[in-house]
This record gives sequence, structure tokens and C-alpha cells, in this order.
Amino acid sequence: MKTLRMRTLLPIFLVAMLSVWAVPGHAQGAAVTPLDDNSHPSPFVWTQGPIKVVFDGESPSFHVLSLNDSRVGLSVSVQGIAEVNRSGGLVAYAPFSSEGSRWNLSWTNVSGGLLVNLTGSVPASLTQGSFNASGLPEELGNPIGMASIVLTFHLHNSSGPSGWTVKFDLSVNGWPWVSPSDELGTSLDVEAESATHVATNASDDGVTEGENASGAPVASLTWGNSATVTYPSGASRQANVSAHTLSSDNGVSSGVRLLFTGVAGGYDALFYDPSVWLNAMAFQPGGGAIAWLLSPEGLVVMALGSAVVLILAAIAVRARSQRPTVELGGLLPHCPHCGRPMTVTMGQGVRILRCDVCNAHSASGLGAMVESTRASVATC
Repeated sequence: MKTLRMRTLLPIFLVAMLSVWAVPGHAQGAAVTPLDDNSHPSPFVWTQGPIKVVFDGESPSFHVLSLNDSRVGLSVSVQGIAEVNRSGGLVAYAPFSSEGSRWNLSWTNVSGGLLVNLTGSVPASLTQGSFNASGLPEELGNPIGMASIVLTFHLHNSSGPSGWTVKFDLSVNGWPWVSPSDELGTSLDVEAESATHVATNASDDGVTEGENASGAPVASLTWGNSATVTYPSGASRQANVSAHTLSSDNGVSSGVRLLFTGVAGGYDALFYDPSVWLNAMAFQPGGGAIAWLLSPEGLVVMALGSAVVLILAAIAVRARSQRPTVELGGLLPHCPHCGRPMTVTMGQGVRILRCDVCNAHSASGLGAMVESTRASVATC
């Protein structure tokens, strides 16, 4: 009986361990290692287990790549912050690559990884045009002040078998508002690596990079639908995120415009946190066919399915242990009267030994031997 239970429980235990390991963020990777010595070489390179993050010097342009396959990666450039009126027209713009911008890269060791900070002070100037236009404003008018920008990249030791996620925060502080009735927005550019192309997600919540041959997901830039703003009084509000994407004709790059709506302007600070996800299996055999199963959504479904299997298996094992079973022949006890093998019936911790020959001739139901963990009674 113990052998039977072990044979039944062993695969269940293995499935349980697999389901826990498959949950994104559970498996542990190697320690995070900064490859530069803080002397500001260019580019800055950081590694976290199988991930490499490269910064193009002291600017908010970066590449998230796989250390083992350069085709698995995505390049993102945060290009600037815009003040936009309620009609979608540009009022002011602060390009992050302007001559007056000053950027500094630093890092902080935290439990399980690193926080890499890009801190910049950028000038904002009056401008005109449409925020959703394909080109960013090249002609800037009079300056209106400076804004403080912080991009924080979270490089941690946790990653799932489907791939790896690098989360980064965008913080805008001290924006020099032209009008408190306006809104803020940010512009980004996403570029594909070799052997891939980029396209807008159907749900319009991100840009996906796909393999040229199969279209299987290789990487994605994903943004949430809300941001947090804080006013001079200390009050905080949740802003909605309106996204507009401008895919290029050849699929090499895609422009992204994110507008923070639904709240009054004039706030002191804005905080927002998009992320970049890499598909570790993108170019491995079968990577295209099981791309969804290897996505974070697919792994969650598999983990939930494994949990259901475990519950059903546990119920089945319990029911089997409680159901009486009959054993015949083999090395069974023999009847002390007629010498024939006795039939064994088991259930609820009781073992009943019965001689069918003697019992068949017993009107009082004798011919049985009962063994229990508490007592033993024999009648035959």
C-alpha cells in the first residue's frame, strides 16, 4: 500500500514543483553585475543573469538584450516630455537629447539586484504642432524653465522560464507649466534588433517585436493604463494613459506617444512604470509554436491548470485509500480449519480475512478474521 501511494504521489509532487517553478519571477538567476566602474565610459553596460542592458552613454536610450542571443532584444529611446493642450496640440516640449540636457548615471545595490538611475535636468521650450505627429518638433521657441527627469531601471535576480522582464520607472518633477489646464505626455521610439520587426499590439497596450520568419514574439514594450501625479498640496491622483503608436512602413521602428489624461495639470510630480519583456525561447526549436505558452499569460494559465490537477489527484488518492479492496491468491494467510487461502478485504484501517469455503457453510456468518490497528478478532 505504501509503495502504491509513493508511485501515485511522486508524479504529483513533480508536477507541483514544476508549477511553482513555472510562475514568472520565481526562478532565481545570477547576481547583478555592473560592468563599468562608475567612471562613465560609453556605452554603459549592465548584466543581470542572462540579461544585458546597454545605455547609449548618459542619455535615456537603452537596449535590453539576451547575453546568449543578440537577436533577442529591444531598443527603446525615451525622447522627451511634452505639454499638450486639450485639443492635442503641442504647447511646450523638452527633448532629452537637447544640448542643454545634463544626465548622470548611477546605481544602488538593493536586496536581490540593482537599481540603475538615469537622472537628467532638461530645458523645456514653447513649441507648436501635433503631439501625435510622426515627427517630433524641431523648432523650439522661448525656454520656459527646467524639468527634472529620473528613469529608474529595476534589475533583479528573479526571472521566469518564459523570459525576462526589465521594469523601468519614469518620474517627471518640477515641470514648468504654461497652463494648469494642459496635460503631459511622453514620446518614445522602439527599434527592432536583427531578424525581427516591430508592430503594435492588438490591445494597444504595447509594441511587440516579432521574428521575421514566423512572427513569434521576441520582445515587447508594455505600458500600464494609469500613472500617479502629485500636487503641491501633497494630494495624489491617478491619471489615465492614452496611447498612440506610429509604426514605420518597414517594421524596423515604431513611435509611441503616451498622454496622461483625466487629471488637472499643474502637478509637481508624475510617476509611471512601463516594462520590457524578452522571450528566452524565441529562436529555439519550437519557440514559435509555443510562444503563447512561454509568455507570462501562458505560464499563469499552466500554473493554475497544474494546481487543478493537484487537487483532483489528491481527491483521487484519498478516495482510493478509503475504498475497500479485495486481494486474492498469492501469499495470503491460510484458513486454520481447511487450509485454503483466505480473501483479504481492506478499508478504513481494518483488514478482514475471510475463508469463503468455511463462511459459505456457516449460517451465523463465521469464517472471518478481522485485524485492526486497535484490536484483532478471529472467527472461523
